[in-house]
Amino acid sequence: MLKKSKATIRQAYWCVVSGNELWLADGEVPFGSAEQFSLPAEQAIQVGEFEGHPVMWLNDADLDGERELTCCANCFTCQKLCFINSRKRFNMAT
Repeated sequence: MLKKSKATIRQAYWCVVSGNELWLADGEVPFGSAEQFSLPAEQAIQVGEFEGHPVMWLNDADLDGERELTCCANCFTCQKLCFINSRKRFNMAT
């Protein structure tokens, strides 16, 4: 079972997901601190690691503000998405 992170996350990849859509910043999965992207780290769930950094998941519906989301089927050319290889993990609908 995946659990919310209680540790302080300084640098991470942030997957903000809604159904089969994902938020990208400049065409990439956002990397940096939660504060840098105005994300609530206390709500994030660590779903893996990539390049030695945590991969954190947040449900877009639980967040304040609006983000432009991209269909996951259209963004698999994004280099940073190579860790997203499990459809179960992201509950993507096809």
